[in-house]
Amino acid sequence: MKDDLMKLLNKLEKERDYHKIITVIEALSDEDKNSKIKLSLAKAYSHIDEFDKTIEILE
Repeated sequence: MKDDLMKLLNKLEKERDYHKIITVIEALSDEDKNSKIKLSLAKAYSHIDEFDKTIEILE
């Protein structure tokens, strides 16, 4: 699942669909969010100027 998820997230990032990235990742349970997925989420929030959320995720 994680390989498919990372492929999807990479595709969405190339398409600059940051809101979709956030929707997909936020739907995951905390156990399913590894460090790469959390980094993708933080990057997506930063691209839409949600810097408080970005910092919260990275802390």
